[in-house]
Amino acid sequence: MAEHLADTIRREETWNQTFTNIGSRGGRARAQQALQDHAVRTPEEVRRADATVAKVLDDSATGLDQLMSTRVLASVGIAILAATFVIPAFFAVLGALLFGSGFTFRLMGAALVNRRGQPISRLRALARAAVTWSPAIFVCILLKYGPDVKDATGWRLLSEYAVMALFAAVAGWAIARPSRAIQDRIAGTWIVPR
Repeated sequence: MAEHLADTIRREETWNQTFTNIGSRGGRARAQQALQDHAVRTPEEVRRADATVAKVLDDSATGLDQLMSTRVLASVGIAILAATFVIPAFFAVLGALLFGSGFTFRLMGAALVNRRGQPISRLRALARAAVTWSPAIFVCILLKYGPDVKDATGWRLLSEYAVMALFAAVAGWAIARPSRAIQDRIAGTWIVPR
């Protein structure tokens, strides 16, 4: 195994791969220096090196095997989906605090008003943003503080699916009824032309 690794380090194409970029930050120089420093290896050094590499490879294979179950892959997919909503949620909250309606309403020629037709307060805009993005934030919190993704149980996966399905249903409602979506009903807001 050690000779195969030395041959890999010596090959030029090992260091020209753009995908892995293993030669960045002096990796190539460190690997070549290691070959020079250990040009003559004792059988004990070779045995220890082989044992170390075998353990790393075994741990990697075990981790990949754990990730290949349908439950874990589904949980990872939901995690990625929920994480994509974190940045829009952040900007929605920031826009509610700064402008009282978010960043996009003014650009789209719309405004958020209360039942008397007056512009909503920043607090009400913040509540609306919190209601809007709460399902995605809930899944992110579940991912952060819940069990490890590799230990995805049926209940964890079911709760993630349920929350994201709720999020999709609310988004569908908002598309079907753009002037008064569920988050507007909960927050007591209306979307009107500016």
